[in-house]
Amino acid sequence: MFILGIDVGNYDTKSQHTTLPSGFEGPTPEKPLFAKEYLELNGKYYIPTVERFAYEKDKTRSERCLILTLFSIAKEIHRAVTKAKNDLSHEDVQRLINNVKEIALGVGLPPTHYTRARIDEMTTYYKKHLGNGIQFVWNDYDFNIYMKTCRVYPQGGSAASEPENTFRTKYSTYYVVDIGGYTVDIIKFKDGQVDGKWDSKEEGVLIMFDDIINKVQMNYDTTLDNTLIEDILNGKETILADDVLTFIKENVQKHSDTIIDIARQVGVEFKAYPVLFGGGGSLLLKDFIFKNNLINQKATIVLPDACANAKGYARLLKQELHAC
Repeated sequence: MFILGIDVGNYDTKSQHTTLPSGFEGPTPEKPLFAKEYLELNGKYYIPTVERFAYEKDKTRSERCLILTLFSIAKEIHRAVTKAKNDLSHEDVQRLINNVKEIALGVGLPPTHYTRARIDEMTTYYKKHLGNGIQFVWNDYDFNIYMKTCRVYPQGGSAASEPENTFRTKYSTYYVVDIGGYTVDIIKFKDGQVDGKWDSKEEGVLIMFDDIINKVQMNYDTTLDNTLIEDILNGKETILADDVLTFIKENVQKHSDTIIDIARQVGVEFKAYPVLFGGGGSLLLKDFIFKNNLINQKATIVLPDACANAKGYARLLKQELHAC
């Protein structure tokens, strides 16, 4: 059985080892001619795009979550069967994919959504679409899989199971601040377990992007998009004027500081307890996080892997299945 962890975020959708922006074009009735990547389900075609969807508080209300999950399932299975294998033909890869018939799926919910009702909604959603088997095509490869089991775990808390989290064994108490596309999830851990204190605030990086785009348009008559701001945060070259770049970075710092202030308001004391930052948003804001004077430089970790939640889901699911 192939074990998968899938993190359908508002910013990116991740499996254990792959990532794609949480947006797509379609459905369209015809196969795209020039698309580098596509998915076909029930005769309809979907193409990934860097334009993310608007925030959906409940992802089980539409097919978006399913399509993004199928993209990630295909990418993770393809990576697994081709890893360390050279010069495989299309037919060779297809035969290896055909061997993957049963999957176990670990997914997540924000901590404040992690209730029995929402867990049941999420598992029901995946069982409806995958529990009786599903056939689809990704990049000319056929997939025919059956989901044997689905488990739902809390976001942020799952990332804390990553090996890079040295706080697990070093300190009895620490906090996790998981920065996503729309939400910032804050969880307290004590003696290796969630301490019953968690919160989610809608202050993720997509909200920051929208705010900066609007302000730059108003103050500098310059139109930006999320990708350009990402390039700036990742240290890539742009042709933007120096004053615009300075303005953008100042506003990124303000938003990063706001996240830290929010964490303090819900009980995180940065000078007293270690803090682990996770999620793709933390990677984008890493330099700005450490510029805040409240941060204890020696007791703060930014997880280096945007796929940490997905890996955590897969790890926890594997442990659970082996315990049965």
